[in-house]
Amino acid sequence: MKLFRPALSFLSAGLLAILAACGGGGGGSTIPVVTISGASGTIAPNGTFSLTATVTGDSTNAGVSWTISPASGSGTLSNESTTAATYTAPASVPANPSVTITATSVANSQGSNSVTFLIQQPTVQVPQYLNGQYAFVVSGFDSSGNPLTVGGSITANGSGSITDGVIDVNDNLNNTTTSTPVTGTYTFDTNGRGTFTFKNALQAFSATPTFAFTIDLTTNSGTIAAIDPSLPAVSGTLDKQTASAFATTPSGAFILRASSDNPQRAGLAGRLDVVGGGAVSNGLADVYDVINGSDASDATLTGVFSISDSHGRVTNTTWNIAGLGGGSYVYYAISSSKYYIFENGNSTTGSNTQFVGQMRTQGSLSGSSASGSAIFPNADSTCQRRAR
Repeated sequence: MKLFRPALSFLSAGLLAILAACGGGGGGSTIPVVTISGASGTIAPNGTFSLTATVTGDSTNAGVSWTISPASGSGTLSNESTTAATYTAPASVPANPSVTITATSVANSQGSNSVTFLIQQPTVQVPQYLNGQYAFVVSGFDSSGNPLTVGGSITANGSGSITDGVIDVNDNLNNTTTSTPVTGTYTFDTNGRGTFTFKNALQAFSATPTFAFTIDLTTNSGTIAAIDPSLPAVSGTLDKQTASAFATTPSGAFILRASSDNPQRAGLAGRLDVVGGGAVSNGLADVYDVINGSDASDATLTGVFSISDSHGRVTNTTWNIAGLGGGSYVYYAISSSKYYIFENGNSTTGSNTQFVGQMRTQGSLSGSSASGSAIFPNADSTCQRRAR
């Protein structure tokens, strides 16, 4: 046995020398595995990626070096380290929009990995929050300076088309007694701004009535104004409608506010209860105009409501204000707690108004309800001065 030990020792030393010569005992023989995170398939001009490289199989922890291809016109790398880099796309889409970024192991260049993506302009999508039924009311003047009020309901399909709708116009007491069915198109950007363009002519408007609008993306309510070539000067508000409110008659306690510019500035404020069957009970109204003195204070308000149609619209709702006579109104349901009201022609005796406004549910009141600090607007003062 002793005769073989030198031979075995010699053989062991030889194997160690071979392994050392091949690098088997160091970190250089193993090809590291490189992974890259932080990129996606596309990036917009001027966009950025924060890239991270992870290397396994490198006992020296030397990390990576970064390269970009094409080397010119495809963006830049910054904040480079052996573990991370920031990529910034060029300001515009280049002729070759495909970019490849490679991370290569410093310890062994055989270990590398790449990510490839496209520089492209983002596709502008019509936001889905403009999808459904929206009601609006606007008031002001037509191109001849005559009072003009408009109310309606439209259906937006979420992709730029107005597929259904009805609009009422009251131009200087010349009401379109039957609502006009409308269709059309709309635009809407990611800032909540857009336009409605209808394919149906309306009194005081062009053959393609056009409105600009903005919407609060949280509440789905906003403002609307005409930008029509016929130059009507009207503006107001719009809200997304809750279709479940269409199937029932308004019920409960409500407050209302409306104003009119025909033939003089007038304001209406009131409250009412809508009881079983839609009848108005315990209604009171205050009406004052600027010139004619067709005024009423604590006047009894009576009338009746009914179930609305598929647009949330009810026509020819009659309200009577003691001392002033009757008025015929259209209303559009926004929800069970909010309604747009719109006077349907010259029908209020003595005042010749064309009121437009809102009706909202009223909370319970007590002796302390009006106590505390408060603010109030006087938004109509300019109009009142003009009317005088």
